[in-house]
Amino acid sequence: MSELVADGEFYLIDYLPLARELCNTVHAESSGNAPKIVPRLDAFVNASRTETLHGDTVLEKLYLALDSCGLKRTSTQRLFHKQFVQSVLPWVYGKKDFARYKERILFGEDIHPDKYNQYTLISTPRRWGKTTSVGIFVAAMLFTVPDAWISVYSTGKRASKALSDLVLKFVLRLEEAAGFTKSRVLVKNTEELFYAGDIGSDKRQLYSYPATVQAGFQLRVLKLSKPTVQYLSEVISSVSIPKDASLHATQRAFAGAPFYRSCICSRSRRPIVCCGSI
Repeated sequence: MSELVADGEFYLIDYLPLARELCNTVHAESSGNAPKIVPRLDAFVNASRTETLHGDTVLEKLYLALDSCGLKRTSTQRLFHKQFVQSVLPWVYGKKDFARYKERILFGEDIHPDKYNQYTLISTPRRWGKTTSVGIFVAAMLFTVPDAWISVYSTGKRASKALSDLVLKFVLRLEEAAGFTKSRVLVKNTEELFYAGDIGSDKRQLYSYPATVQAGFQLRVLKLSKPTVQYLSEVISSVSIPKDASLHATQRAFAGAPFYRSCICSRSRRPIVCCGSI
């Protein structure tokens, strides 16, 4: 409040309402109405979400196909397929789009870019649904992903043919669910299944190979009894991988946990993903 003198008279000016208005404004901004500071990565991800990618449509169709094969997937199979999808994201989106929008794509799948691992290793007991899970996923990939190229290595010729037949069965179910009047299967034999895409140049290929194997292994065991060590040694001696792969394989076994096998190619130093059981 201040005093003014005009023509010998005094006037009082009350600044209290202005001060209260300023206080209310500051309080409103501090309570959440002020602009928020956003990290650079989050700002990039939020901005790129406004751009629609072709891979978004392909990924949506892939998830839909996984639920349209005529079987109700178990929670374990859904977990398997979730990991499989993460491994093939560069092919779903295309390597160019994936390299440019990697952070945005991974955040859409609830994956932090620093924790993204393209390789998947699954090891379960027998009769756990591994073959069916692989058959459903391969069929969904052939049905939805342009220019898909898939190679599957089985433990023998009969297992290889059985998997290829299983994939064909699921592909035909997907075509039936989509209302196709004519199948798009181009080639089907013991080791090959070719499928036609939406355009003439889009040919999707599955190669199902029987494996013949022999290799030397190293066993590292932690706190296991002698019978268990002997059993695992017998399992390792029966495991097979291609002779010409020039592999260095390390076997690891932990008490109370599944048995995992990891192989690394000595030439490319890239891991070879295995899926097996004991």
